Amino acid sequence: MSVSNLNSYSAYAGDGVTTTFAITFVFKSNSHIKAVLKSSLGVESALTPGVDFNISGSNVLMTVAPASGSVLLIYRESPREQSTTYLTTGPFLPADHEEGLDKLALQVQELQRQVDRCVKVSKSEVTLDSELDSPVTANNVLAVDPTGTKIVYASPALYTGGMPLAAKGDLFTHTGVGVAALPVGGDGSTLIADSSQSTGLRWGWGSEQDYITNISNLGILTSVAGNALTIAAKTSLGTDATSVNPINIGRRVPSMGNGFYGSMNIIGAKSITIPAGATLGHTSGNAHKIFLYVVSVDGLTYLAVSQSLFKETSLVNVTAISAGATSNRVMYAPVTGTGCPCRLVGVLTSTQITAGLYASNVSEIRLGNWSTLRDEFLFHTKYAASSGSINTSITIVGWPTKIKDTMGAMSSNIITVPVTGEYQSVVHLAAAWAAWAANSTYAASVFINGSQGPLIDQKNIVSAVSTSLLINGTLDLSLNAGDTVQIQQVSSDTGHSLVANTNYNIWSLRLVNLT
Repeated sequence: MSVSNLNSYSAYAGDGVTTTFAITFVFKSNSHIKAVLKSSLGVESALTPGVDFNISGSNVLMTVAPASGSVLLIYRESPREQSTTYLTTGPFLPADHEEGLDKLALQVQELQRQVDRCVKVSKSEVTLDSELDSPVTANNVLAVDPTGTKIVYASPALYTGGMPLAAKGDLFTHTGVGVAALPVGGDGSTLIADSSQSTGLRWGWGSEQDYITNISNLGILTSVAGNALTIAAKTSLGTDATSVNPINIGRRVPSMGNGFYGSMNIIGAKSITIPAGATLGHTSGNAHKIFLYVVSVDGLTYLAVSQSLFKETSLVNVTAISAGATSNRVMYAPVTGTGCPCRLVGVLTSTQITAGLYASNVSEIRLGNWSTLRDEFLFHTKYAASSGSINTSITIVGWPTKIKDTMGAMSSNIITVPVTGEYQSVVHLAAAWAAWAANSTYAASVFINGSQGPLIDQKNIVSAVSTSLLINGTLDLSLNAGDTVQIQQVSSDTGHSLVANTNYNIWSLRLVNLT
């Protein structure tokens, strides 16, 4: 016979019902028929004759109907042999000769099917040497050499800008010059188009169009050495920032006449060291807060620290940090600057046996922005008194017992306001049980910058009586940074004093809102 059918396989789509499939090509023996089933998920499985299928005439009979979405491939695989023998004597049998040629034709068809599925160079390509060198090189890729004339084993670094993919989630991108690797960003981050980056992309959080609230890819690492505290900015991966993996901080523009927001990018290593001697206004043996800021000074980005809160919506002045950084109301940075945009990015808690000698690392680091940290770390000072004379002349109330002082603002019974804003002052005073003369009074007032301010409360005695008197008052105060606040009391009667109990005599000053 002749072999006019050029095909050597048949493919069928499964429907979960059909079990009989025609063999549409020439084959010499049932043993030459092979079958492969590809599932709907793309998984291929070789089928076993007599188990998965049988052959009846020119049909393959499946034991189980191929499922819907699967593909059944029936193909021929002839033995690579030549079994025809010609005798030196006897008749020439044309049928035997034709049979041998038929086998060759079938084998050629099967080989052609394999060749058709191979990767080949173009028919017109006559200069490329596609023969690979020996030996095979591990962990390399196939590439065309720089001359464009030979296929070679090449290092992946040739296609990743010298930065091979190293972490789960790393990506290939293009710089406009060559291919580069883009390291994966932090959890929850998204890819953002950024023409300032060499890859044109960077990782960020959200759309980042809302720079007012944006702080992305920021981590904080602290260390102590030589009685100095170093605070370093790191990416969410714990590494220094790079041009392809920057730390991005939103901030207002450095002009109060312009209401736009932009961003400060940290690229490379960034840190600030609080040297030995720089107390930041802290006191020995007490826990104090270190507010961590990112500031822009003359277009460059720095870390800055202070014991005070500063408004992100305004511009701040920063002082170069040194061993003389001892104020609790100054923002310190590696350089000096005026009219600088800033962002609050974290709050650290530091307790040192000797203020200014950083022998211990910080005990707590809170990351966030003003909106997430303000409620917990707003200025709050609370003190109590266990004794004190009440005189006929106005005298300052002593507050020897500290309950809370988040910024170390109390000194000599006077609070120095760390930041401009709206404050709430709550005062409780109790005069001890004693005889009060008729028409006597007991009063307390807030004094601001040494001058009498609002009256807290006043008690009037109409008739002589033995009693204790309570002063209770809550005041809303508008205070500026640097204002001094104290509580003063006075009585028209003599011989009185406060109850010797700190539960009765308490003063609390709390920042409610920045202005």
